[in-house]
Amino acid sequence: MDGSSADVERIISCLFWTDMDVNANGRVSVNEVGRCLRQQGLQVSNFAILRIVSDGQTPECEMDHDTFVAVKDKLLIELANQTPLKPEERLRKYKAHYLDLWREHSGSKDETGEIPVSELTSVVFSECNPTQELLDALKELKSDGSESLNFEEFCEMLENLPRSGMIDESALLKAFQMEDVDGSGYISRTQLYQLLIENGSDPLSKEDVDEMMEDCGVGDRFKYSDWVQRVITIKSQSEK
Repeated sequence: MDGSSADVERIISCLFWTDMDVNANGRVSVNEVGRCLRQQGLQVSNFAILRIVSDGQTPECEMDHDTFVAVKDKLLIELANQTPLKPEERLRKYKAHYLDLWREHSGSKDETGEIPVSELTSVVFSECNPTQELLDALKELKSDGSESLNFEEFCEMLENLPRSGMIDESALLKAFQMEDVDGSGYISRTQLYQLLIENGSDPLSKEDVDEMMEDCGVGDRFKYSDWVQRVITIKSQSEK
C-alpha cells in the first residue's frame, strides 16, 4: 500500500469494534488494533497507537469502545496528513537518529541484532523519565510472545514515547519539599519510606529506596535534590 490519504481513510474507516478480539473485560488491546491495521496494509506501529491512546492519560495497553472510536479519529487525522517514507528512507532516518543509542544497548555495530524486552527499562531511562506505568505499558506491547526488539521496533518505540507517563520534575520536588519541614534540603530515611513506599501512587520497594540512599544519601539523611537531578538528567540504568 502506498499510504495515500484515500487508502488510510478507507482502512481506518473499515476497522470496526466487532472485528476486534475483545477480551473478557470488554476491552481491546493496542496490539490487536495494530495487528488488524497492518493486516489491511496500513503500516502503523503498536507504539504509535499507544502514544495516541495514552495522550494526557496514564499509559494503558487496552481500550474500551469509546476510546477505540477516539483513537480511530486521531489516527485518521495523524496518518492522512503524513507523507509516508519508503522503507529505505525510513531506515536512513532511523540510522541517523538512533544508531548510536542502538549500538549502546544492543551491543551490535550495525542495525542487526536485538534487544531483550527485559532491558527496556534501561533503554527508556536513557531517553526520558518514565513512570512505572509507562514502562509496564511498553513491555506489554511485546506480550505477543516476542521477547526482544529489532532495530526498527526500537526506533518506533523511541519515536512514539507517550508524553504522559513521564516523571514531573516540579511535582517530584514539591513532594519532597513538603516533607522537608526545616528547609535543610534533606529528609530522613523514615520520611523517604513514607513518601515512596507507604503513600506513593506508584510505590517502590524498600530495596529500591535503600539503593537511592546509597547513591545520594548521607548517613540516615537523604539529599532529595540529588536524586531528583539524577532522574531528570536522564541517566541510563546501564550506567549504574
